[in-house]
Amino acid sequence: MDQCSHTSAELITMLQRQLASEVAESERQKDHNRRQLAEERAQLEESRQKLQDEVFQERAQLARHRQRLEEGVEKELTELRHRLREELADERALLSSQRAQLVEIRQKLQEDVLQERAQLARHRQVLQEDAEKELAEMRQNLQDQFSVERAQLSIQRQKLEETAAEKNAELLRDRLQLEENRKAFSDECARMQALTHPGDIVEINAGGKVFTTERNTLTRYPESLLGILFNGRWESSVAKDKEGRVFLDVNPTLFENAFEMLRKKAIGRREIPCSVPTMTPEDKADFEDLAMYLGVADVLLMEPLASFEFNFLRGVVATRQGKGVKSTATHSNFDSCAVGATVLPAVCQWNVKIHALRNNFWVHLGVIHNRSPGRACNNDPTCYGFACLDQTYQAGVITPKPGWSGFCAGDEVSFELNSIAGTLTMTHWGTNFRLTGMPTSASWRVYASLYGEGDEIEVIPLRTSEEL
Repeated sequence: MDQCSHTSAELITMLQRQLASEVAESERQKDHNRRQLAEERAQLEESRQKLQDEVFQERAQLARHRQRLEEGVEKELTELRHRLREELADERALLSSQRAQLVEIRQKLQEDVLQERAQLARHRQVLQEDAEKELAEMRQNLQDQFSVERAQLSIQRQKLEETAAEKNAELLRDRLQLEENRKAFSDECARMQALTHPGDIVEINAGGKVFTTERNTLTRYPESLLGILFNGRWESSVAKDKEGRVFLDVNPTLFENAFEMLRKKAIGRREIPCSVPTMTPEDKADFEDLAMYLGVADVLLMEPLASFEFNFLRGVVATRQGKGVKSTATHSNFDSCAVGATVLPAVCQWNVKIHALRNNFWVHLGVIHNRSPGRACNNDPTCYGFACLDQTYQAGVITPKPGWSGFCAGDEVSFELNSIAGTLTMTHWGTNFRLTGMPTSASWRVYASLYGEGDEIEVIPLRTSEEL
């Protein structure tokens, strides 16, 4: 028990000595650290003092540099201000000099203007005096000329009155002669009717072949060769065969075709064209020559338009109307026109219906060779047709047509083209109007020119007798 207590006391003593040693060592370490810290503080204080000295020196240098800069800037500003004042003084002196020069120039210009005005006034006065003198001379000359022309016109008027009196006397004589001729013609027609009858049976020897028909079949077209030969006036003076039949030296086969077509026309409606029989190109050319020789080309060679189209339109719209085509003007302009798509046959016929015509003013219907005419389409040199009152177009030139009253809304007219004879015939309310002298080598197309907005016409193809 005592031994254990002794051991514990020793252990405690040893621990105390160790703890005291550690504490002494810790104190020594603290003292060492304090000394190091004091040394570092002294160094820092020395560095801080040194930095403060350097800062003070830098501030002094900056102050001195700033002072020098301010002194230099002030000096430069003073010099610049002095130069600017000198330049401004020079500019003011120059401007004063220029102002004096401008005043002199202005004074001189004013003097020149006054001189020019005086000269212009004198020149104007001279011109007015000359003009008044010339006008007086011209007035006198015109009065003299007017007096002379008035005297000449009086003489011409007197001569015209004398000529008119002579013409009236001639017209009176011609009228009396015409009345006598008309009476003689009426007497001769009465004698012819007494000798002939429309129902008479006549025979024709055409190239050796005999044809028999009624007289009215041959005289249906009085201006044709057959109509003249068999109207009773010349029948006795023409060539005849040994049987006393009228003899025609023509191809009997071709004459038979023509004869049959005339018979169809006599039986059917006169205004409906007959179709030409199928022939070789050579026979067709000979048939056309025969038709021209007999004077019935307009009748036998007439081809209806089976259908129709416009292919050139300006200011016009076209709409299909059965076989026909309606054309309506979209605005008011003399340049509006429509041209047919196909070339017309040499001899053909078509109708035109006028559905609308504003104020019954103006429309131009006919044919044209140019498939795409320019702006002045009605004056195209290949244009032929009928327009307003007493007005037709021939080769694009307005030509008076006495008796032609113009178109109205609701009119339906018939056109017949004979390019072989160079004619265009229009039938308007039973009256025929014809244009002649057209080129026979042209390729004609239907032509229409509308003026008023909303004006409307319809080209109507015809039907053949076979279609009827």
